[in-house]
Amino acid sequence: MSQLREKLSRYYLAEGLQDEIRILSTGGGYLLGFERRGTVNPGFINLRSGRSCWLVLPFRSNPEMAEPAEQMLEDLLIGLDERGGHELVTPTTALAYRGRTGDVRQFAAECCADFVVEGSLRRRQEAIEIAVWLVDGRSGRSRRAKRFTGSDATALARLAASWLLEEG
Repeated sequence: MSQLREKLSRYYLAEGLQDEIRILSTGGGYLLGFERRGTVNPGFINLRSGRSCWLVLPFRSNPEMAEPAEQMLEDLLIGLDERGGHELVTPTTALAYRGRTGDVRQFAAECCADFVVEGSLRRRQEAIEIAVWLVDGRSGRSRRAKRFTGSDATALARLAASWLLEEG
């Protein structure tokens, strides 16, 4: 089944990109779903839990901001988890994407994630600025983006988590 999921993922990222009907995997187990191209779909919902899965990528930053960027990832995951409603890819798995570039659709497929959260972190004088994007894991299109500025990275992560979930 894992080989089938991998082959479906690669197929729909290339020659199957324009297929009218797609076969969707639940990301585990043996259940499959279907999706018609052009339909409004808020994300594949896990058939067992009824929840979508999110991958939060490590925030891009300058080397001197690497530690705060990693803390931002943890704080954002905790903020999303505390508010519930979604399955989250673990921090250990998410950190494997640190420094990696590529197609966000491939990253989502590798983790069976419906949505990907990506962002950047930088210092602006005495403040910290983060930019956050919520991306559809299948299309690679940004659903929305927002910038947050403040002095407390944990508070910024919680603001971003609230914004992501209230808009989602």
